[in-house]
Amino acid sequence: MVVYGLNGIKTRILIDIDKKEIERIVNCLKNGLERGKFVEEQYECVSQLKKIVRDDETAEIMGSGDGFSILFQLAFPDDIKQEKSIDATRCIFNIMLLYDGSRDIFIEKKGIERIIKEYMHFLELPLIHRKENFDLIFVYTRILFLLTTQHGKAITILKELGIFQIINSCLTYFEAYLVSNDSWSEQDLYTVQEYLKLLFNLIRHEDTHSLINISPLIKLLNLSFTNLINQQFTFEIINCLLNLPIETFFDDEHISERCVEQLLNILDMLLSSIDLGIYPNDSPPSINSDTLIETRVLSLVTFLRKILKHSTEAIRALLVSRLLPQSKDRENILGRGDTLSSKTLRAITLPTPLVREPISWLLYELNHSNVTEFINSIGFGYASGFLASHGIPFVSPDSKDFDAPHGINPITGQTLEAERMALSHLPEMTEEEKERDAERLFIMFQRLEKNSILSVKNPIRDAFESGKFSE
Repeated sequence: MVVYGLNGIKTRILIDIDKKEIERIVNCLKNGLERGKFVEEQYECVSQLKKIVRDDETAEIMGSGDGFSILFQLAFPDDIKQEKSIDATRCIFNIMLLYDGSRDIFIEKKGIERIIKEYMHFLELPLIHRKENFDLIFVYTRILFLLTTQHGKAITILKELGIFQIINSCLTYFEAYLVSNDSWSEQDLYTVQEYLKLLFNLIRHEDTHSLINISPLIKLLNLSFTNLINQQFTFEIINCLLNLPIETFFDDEHISERCVEQLLNILDMLLSSIDLGIYPNDSPPSINSDTLIETRVLSLVTFLRKILKHSTEAIRALLVSRLLPQSKDRENILGRGDTLSSKTLRAITLPTPLVREPISWLLYELNHSNVTEFINSIGFGYASGFLASHGIPFVSPDSKDFDAPHGINPITGQTLEAERMALSHLPEMTEEEKERDAERLFIMFQRLEKNSILSVKNPIRDAFESGKFSE
């Protein structure tokens, strides 16, 4: 409830008004149930109730009284073929979401068993009639998802009722349904997504991998690439596959080169949505990234690492060609281009660990987790930060033991020939530009000293004091 005034009087009045309205609606619904027949006014009452139950107070009023039992009868009538109120089902979900105590009541009323019966009834329907039930199935699945967010009685009951066999059948059906339809409605995708979220909850609690039919799940992944408007659909599948064994599914029908190519394209889009611009001087880059994008990058890159672990040679070669710098990239300082490999290099310099860490590990593993190979591949400048932060020993390029690649600057990764060409085209700095650069460096070292990042003396100040600057 929104609080009006300092003494809370108006808030109390609003709660009382809601309580009286709820009592009126509950009595209206009770009369309809007693008569055994609902009129239009009573269906309207359920719709009104759905609008009222929007906060903790009203949810507790409904969840702890007769109202919840009445809604349960409307949502789950004894006769499975009897008309069900989807608004009543939505009300039940809202109440359970806002008022924890109602979840145990739902379980005690055998609500989980009722939903399982509805699932089985759904799967028995002819294909042409199942679409009509998508809305109800969507809400039922949301209720089960809510009940399985924590390990407890709900998961035990679901396993005893054979939830995995039902989910497998539904995934097979959804895959066949989406294949047979050129266009998918939002409700189609939302319903499948809820199933995937429920599956994720079930498989993350304990080892149930052998109970899952992984094939339709990977086929759904391939199907999802045709509808990138709803990227969340793809990521719900990826999140499930992160917890399942995929090593036996590297074939044309499942995890193929085309599948991996599509995943890399999604990564490219995600990294493009993060501001990875190169900024002059010492100003930090502004990062236009939200938690959702960072989480998606984490899931996707973790999945690519899993694919790499079990991949065929062809898929490994594809990952290397897209994610590691190639000859064309070395015509410039690495990380300055628009290729996916350039974007990944810029990403490993970001302050956001959800993006930086998984990408760094993926690039390291693409180089066979070999330090020298890793440094030579992406340049010492990019590699050293990752290696140092993880305590992985390495040799610097100025050491006699460093095995530098021929004709390549080991720091920047650019070819020496391209570097010479670039330097030859640089105009001579004017005196004014030199002064601006010196001033910029002076300020930068001042900041570093002030923040105790560097303990050495500011070299620009030293130059001033020694008279070298005037030279």
